[in-house]
Amino acid sequence: VLEQLTGPPRLGPVVVGERVLLATEDDELWCVDDTGTIVWRQPLPHGPLAGMPALMGSNLLLASVSGVLYTADPATGATLAELHVGEPLARGPVASPGLPRDQLILTAADGALLVTGVPQ
Repeated sequence: VLEQLTGPPRLGPVVVGERVLLATEDDELWCVDDTGTIVWRQPLPHGPLAGMPALMGSNLLLASVSGVLYTADPATGATLAELHVGEPLARGPVASPGLPRDQLILTAADGALLVTGVPQ
C-alpha cells in the first residue's frame, strides 16, 4: 500500500478497531484492512491531525491541528459531527478515567490542557 499513497505518511499506521489508519502529508486519511487492501480514503477536512485517530463507541474520533474535534464513520471515513474548540491543537484527544464518559482532554498548541465534550 505504501507505494500507492498520495504523499508520505505523516501519522500512523495505527490500528483502530479491525482496521489500520494512516494520514498522509497531503492531508488524506487512509483505511486499510489486514490484507493491505484499501477500504477507503478521505481528505482530512480540517487539515493535519493533532494526534492518533481513536475509536469512541462506534465512531472514529479525530482532532485537527486547526482546532476541530470531529467524529467519522469507520466504514466510510465520512464526517459525522464536528466541534470547533476555538484554538489550534497540538495533541489529543484522549479520554481520562477521572472525567465523565462524554468528555475528552486535548492539548492546545500553546500547551494548555483543554477539557471538551464529544462532537454530537
